[in-house]
Amino acid sequence: NVGYSALHQWVYREKGKPEFCDFCKIKINIQWANKSGEYHRDINDWISLCVKCHKAFDGAENRLALTF
Repeated sequence: NVGYSALHQWVYREKGKPEFCDFCKIKINIQWANKSGEYHRDINDWISLCVKCHKAFDGAENRLALTF
């Protein structure tokens, strides 16, 4: 069991700094976002999103509404 911050630090160590948004392809204000919302230590469960797309993705009732 690892905390929220520690898990994000692990993702940055494993995947590096995200370069562009996987959805809109913008290259500024990019963050790693958890795809499933379950925050498991699974490197394939993370995508890079800009702040705008990250907020939309996290706020979507059905995460499949925003597919990547």
